[in-house]
Amino acid sequence: NDFGFRLYRKLAEKPGNVFLSPTSIELALGMAFNGARGTTRDGMAAALGYGDMTLDEINKANAELLALLANPDPKVDLYIANALWGKQGVTYDTGFMQRCRDSFLAEPFTVDFTSPEAATKINDWVKEKTRQKITDIVTADAIRDAILVLTNAIYFKAGWTDAFPAAATKDGPFTNAEGKQVTVPMMRRSGKYDYLENDQFQMVRLPYQGQFVGMYVLLP
Repeated sequence: NDFGFRLYRKLAEKPGNVFLSPTSIELALGMAFNGARGTTRDGMAAALGYGDMTLDEINKANAELLALLANPDPKVDLYIANALWGKQGVTYDTGFMQRCRDSFLAEPFTVDFTSPEAATKINDWVKEKTRQKITDIVTADAIRDAILVLTNAIYFKAGWTDAFPAAATKDGPFTNAEGKQVTVPMMRRSGKYDYLENDQFQMVRLPYQGQFVGMYVLLP
């Protein structure tokens, strides 16, 4: 969570909306960390907030995170997949590949990055894992000189525990980032929710079906 907030703060320095999955980024970098050495390894550990954790502890924690997210609730559809795309003709460290398999459930594939088909294979994999929601993640030019490509895909779908009544949606004023007011349809409902308020922000948790997973809305 700390990594996610620090990453968001960095990306939010630029104007525009920010949409990201800290879990996806941490899992992908966690796999890459297994192959890092020296100052690169130290820098990644600091950025990811690993502290003094050993590699075994880091991999165990990531494996437990994947297990927790794999079956959050029977009414929630949450799916996470990792993969390693290796360059044809290159031999990789067997310990690295095995750790990625064991702790990150990463599927290993071999591709010819000089062929446009490599990008097609990776994009087809992402398309399948995200139920057609993400169709393109790499281009042939972007991976032409790659030695190894690590991919992560997350798919999530769930209904609310308490659905917003369609009849309650009404137009209302919304102030955008430029300070201008525009009229938009506002969803409404009332009920009992987990709520927090302090000098810095207000926060409410809207639970999805099954209650275990929820959306946290923070208003500065």
